[in-house]
Amino acid sequence: MGDPWFWNALRNTGEYALIALPSALMVSLGLAILLNRPIRGQAIYRTIVFLPFTTVRRCRDAPSRNRVRSSTETSACAGDAARIRATVSA
Repeated sequence: MGDPWFWNALRNTGEYALIALPSALMVSLGLAILLNRPIRGQAIYRTIVFLPFTTVRRCRDAPSRNRVRSSTETSACAGDAARIRATVSA
Protein backbone atom coordinates (compact mmCIF):
# COMPACT_ATOMS: atom_id res chain seq x y z
CA MET A 1 0.00 0.00 0.00
CA GLY A 2 3.02 2.26 0.18
CA ASP A 3 3.53 2.11 -3.60
CA PRO A 4 2.95 5.53 -5.24
CA TRP A 5 1.74 3.81 -8.45
CA PHE A 6 -1.12 2.26 -6.49
CA TRP A 7 -2.32 5.62 -5.16
CA ASN A 8 -1.98 7.20 -8.60
CA ALA A 9 -4.06 4.40 -10.14
CA LEU A 10 -6.63 4.69 -7.36
CA ARG A 11 -6.89 8.46 -7.86
CA ASN A 12 -7.28 8.04 -11.64
CA THR A 13 -10.00 5.45 -11.13
CA GLY A 14 -11.83 7.72 -8.70
CA GLU A 15 -11.65 10.69 -11.06
CA TYR A 16 -12.97 8.56 -13.89
CA ALA A 17 -15.82 7.24 -11.76
CA LEU A 18 -16.79 10.73 -10.58
CA ILE A 19 -16.51 12.56 -13.92
CA ALA A 20 -16.86 10.27 -16.93
CA LEU A 21 -19.59 7.92 -15.74
CA PRO A 22 -22.13 10.58 -14.64
CA SER A 23 -21.39 12.57 -17.81
CA ALA A 24 -22.04 9.55 -20.01
CA LEU A 25 -25.22 8.79 -18.08
CA MET A 26 -26.52 12.34 -18.55
CA VAL A 27 -25.75 12.36 -22.28
CA SER A 28 -27.37 8.97 -22.85
CA LEU A 29 -30.43 9.87 -20.77
CA GLY A 30 -30.77 13.18 -22.61
CA LEU A 31 -30.54 11.42 -25.97
CA ALA A 32 -33.14 8.86 -24.87
CA ILE A 33 -35.51 11.63 -23.79
CA LEU A 34 -35.03 13.49 -27.07
CA LEU A 35 -35.63 10.34 -29.12
CA ASN A 36 -38.79 9.57 -27.17
CA ARG A 37 -40.42 12.96 -27.80
CA PRO A 38 -43.16 12.99 -30.43
CA ILE A 39 -41.52 14.91 -33.30
CA ARG A 40 -41.84 14.79 -37.06
CA GLY A 41 -39.46 12.23 -38.50
CA GLN A 42 -39.00 10.44 -35.18
CA ALA A 43 -38.60 7.08 -36.90
CA ILE A 44 -35.76 8.46 -39.04
CA TYR A 45 -33.89 9.78 -36.00
CA ARG A 46 -34.29 6.49 -34.19
CA THR A 47 -33.09 4.60 -37.25
CA ILE A 48 -30.00 6.80 -37.55
CA VAL A 49 -29.13 6.26 -33.89
CA PHE A 50 -29.78 2.50 -33.73
CA LEU A 51 -28.65 1.44 -37.21
CA PRO A 52 -24.95 1.07 -36.33
CA PHE A 53 -25.84 -1.32 -33.53
CA THR A 54 -27.91 -3.54 -35.79
CA THR A 55 -25.78 -3.57 -38.95
CA VAL A 56 -22.18 -3.75 -37.73
CA ARG A 57 -20.99 -7.33 -38.02
CA ARG A 58 -17.98 -8.66 -36.21
CA CYS A 59 -15.86 -11.23 -38.04
CA ARG A 60 -14.78 -13.95 -35.68
CA ASP A 61 -11.89 -15.03 -37.91
CA ALA A 62 -10.35 -11.55 -38.09
CA PRO A 63 -7.47 -11.24 -35.59
CA SER A 64 -8.10 -7.64 -34.53
CA ARG A 65 -11.00 -5.21 -34.52
CA ASN A 66 -8.75 -2.19 -33.99
CA ARG A 67 -6.98 -2.06 -37.33
CA VAL A 68 -7.74 -2.02 -41.03
CA ARG A 69 -8.34 -5.51 -42.34
CA SER A 70 -6.37 -6.86 -45.25
CA SER A 71 -8.08 -8.49 -48.23
CA THR A 72 -7.48 -11.97 -46.80
CA GLU A 73 -9.04 -10.98 -43.49
CA THR A 74 -12.01 -9.45 -45.32
CA SER A 75 -12.50 -12.73 -47.15
CA ALA A 76 -12.68 -14.42 -43.73
CA CYS A 77 -15.83 -12.38 -43.15
CA ALA A 78 -17.20 -13.64 -46.46
CA GLY A 79 -16.40 -17.17 -45.30
CA ASP A 80 -18.48 -16.57 -42.18
CA ALA A 81 -21.39 -15.43 -44.34
CA ALA A 82 -21.11 -18.53 -46.54
CA ARG A 83 -21.08 -20.81 -43.48
CA ILE A 84 -24.15 -19.06 -42.07
CA ARG A 85 -26.04 -19.39 -45.40
CA ALA A 86 -25.13 -23.08 -45.60
CA THR A 87 -26.35 -23.65 -42.05
CA VAL A 88 -29.62 -21.79 -42.61
CA SER A 89 -30.39 -23.54 -45.91
CA ALA A 90 -29.62 -27.01 -44.56
